Amino acid sequence: NKAIIDGSYQNVVDAMKACDSVIKDAHNACDEYQSLTQTWQQLLFDQQQHLLQIDTLMAKEQHERLQACYLTWIDRIELISKQIVNGLQMASLPDVIDAFTSLLNIFQQLQSTSCRHLYSYLKQTISYWHKVLRKILQKEFDQVLTKIQWPFLSTQITWPSIDNQVDCKQELEILFSYLLKLQLPESINDASSTSPQYKPLLPPIDLLVKPLRKRFRFHFYGNKQTNNIEKPEWYFTQVLNWIRDHSQYLQYTIQPILNRNNYRDVDARIEFIRGLVSVLVEKVTSDIPLLLSDDYCFSHTIDELLLFENELHNKYYYPSELLSCIGALEDDSVIDKWISLELKNGKEKVNEILSSTTAWKPKYKEIAPDSESSLKCPEATENILTMLILMKERYSKLSNTTYMMRFVKMQLSLLDELYTKLNNLTRDGPTHLLDQDYSYILNGVNHLIEVLHKWSDQWFFLDLYAKEVNLRRREDMTSDDDLKNPKEEEELNIEVNGTIFDGIIGLYNLLLDELWLSMQPIRGAVLQLSPSVCDLLVSLRESLQYYQKYLDTSIFLKFWQRLARETNDFLYKELVLSNRFNESGAKQLEYDISKNLFILFREYTHRPDNFFKELKEACILLNLNSGSVMLLQEILQAASMSVKDDDLTARKSRASAVAALSEIGVHRMEPTIAAELIQLRIDWPKL
Repeated sequence: NKAIIDGSYQNVVDAMKACDSVIKDAHNACDEYQSLTQTWQQLLFDQQQHLLQIDTLMAKEQHERLQACYLTWIDRIELISKQIVNGLQMASLPDVIDAFTSLLNIFQQLQSTSCRHLYSYLKQTISYWHKVLRKILQKEFDQVLTKIQWPFLSTQITWPSIDNQVDCKQELEILFSYLLKLQLPESINDASSTSPQYKPLLPPIDLLVKPLRKRFRFHFYGNKQTNNIEKPEWYFTQVLNWIRDHSQYLQYTIQPILNRNNYRDVDARIEFIRGLVSVLVEKVTSDIPLLLSDDYCFSHTIDELLLFENELHNKYYYPSELLSCIGALEDDSVIDKWISLELKNGKEKVNEILSSTTAWKPKYKEIAPDSESSLKCPEATENILTMLILMKERYSKLSNTTYMMRFVKMQLSLLDELYTKLNNLTRDGPTHLLDQDYSYILNGVNHLIEVLHKWSDQWFFLDLYAKEVNLRRREDMTSDDDLKNPKEEEELNIEVNGTIFDGIIGLYNLLLDELWLSMQPIRGAVLQLSPSVCDLLVSLRESLQYYQKYLDTSIFLKFWQRLARETNDFLYKELVLSNRFNESGAKQLEYDISKNLFILFREYTHRPDNFFKELKEACILLNLNSGSVMLLQEILQAASMSVKDDDLTARKSRASAVAALSEIGVHRMEPTIAAELIQLRIDWPKL
């Protein structure tokens, strides 16, 4: 046992020694790991330091490279400037223009650069040389213009033919081409707007306009007699004469030069006109303070300005999107004055038209006295519509939607005032007016409504109204809260219902209805029962013939239909329902209605009975034979007895009564009324 214990002890000791050895090895491994970790961290730190040094060196190299590139650009700019100086010293304009073109090319290349100082330096350099070169070229260009006697100021002297003056023509084209190459990019121009209206003229075109601009300012500014605020037609006419006198030269001499220099999209004459229009805009703008204090001069200037604009667009095809003299009028103070004058003159014109002795006579009666339709419109309506159309032609040249809507509202106020005057004029009906005048007033109101409906469908008013409504919606929304996303903004441009004239058309429709109610259906007499219908038919015929002669076709159509319905109602109530008939009386009634009354209206319709259905069905019932009447009475009586019942039998009885009436041609009359009507025959047996 002792040996066993000793052996076990030795094993334990050996195991403990082995464990101590393993622990020692583990500690050694940890120490080695920590040493390696420290070494790795040191290497990583050293690597980062090296990378930082490399980045610094690369940044320095990049900076030096960019600095070298920056200096290279500056050297190129300075070199080109020296080339321009040398070219000017050598009087070599082609080299100078080529060098300036190189500067413009560099400018295009540096558009996206972040070197703002370099970019600014280049712009200043280009602007400087542009002024210098333009001054030099302008001097030589002016000398050439003097040789060709530009500008052409006398209408008796045609522009000189320079086809034989080869040197002069070549010199003109060379200088013109050089000036075209001086055209600066829009980003260098000092113009406040790059829109087509305010885009600077091409340099050579501007020099062509310059002497005319100088002459214009000499004659139409200051204390010159030609600077007369009461005579705006003087300067408008002068500009039109200049355009006329120079158009041929611009078209056949200048335009080919533009085409050869890749300016085919530029019209020489249009550019020339644009330059002259800018002179007029400046003049009108300077005169506005004086014009606002003088109604006559203000109105006269606007009239002459609009005539000038019409000739520009119609004769010379001047584009509407380019600079226009109308733009000088688009100011709140000018528009306020313009609208107040239009309203004042419009009211005076309406009063003058309505007080005319021929106001309610057809304007074209003497031209076409037998006309049946459109020429029956009275002079007053025609003249008022002409006045409104002329107003629209004047303000439609404006480009501002808000201003145009103010003019439209002014026209609506005139129409509203006209409605009041017509309403007062016809308040007492035709008793205070001649019958013809009353008919023509009716024609006039109807014609006015038709014209307003046509205007409602015109694109000008539809587009104007839609823009106004959407603008109002946008203002309402932005006043509450800013638009948060594009979808909300798109919702503003939804479909616009109605038109700008809906309100005034409704007002005039009410007036038309009132005129109808006041109108005497039959001239000179009121319908009354007589032993014979002869007087009644004669009166009806006279009324129809009279109003057919004086009423517009569309109005007369409504008139005779209304007259037919009222005649039907009157005869049915006052003649049929108020009397009793025997067989002879019933046949006489049928004869008078079908052979006389229907014949009278057959001139206007193929089916006059459609307008006298109650009379027609009454005649059918009153002229049945005895056997049919007995059977029909039984059916109608059965239907009347079950009228309060709601069972199947009652419904069948009513259906039988309706079918029986339909079988004899009575489709409109109720069974109960038919039964009462049959009782009007005194010679039929009663159930």
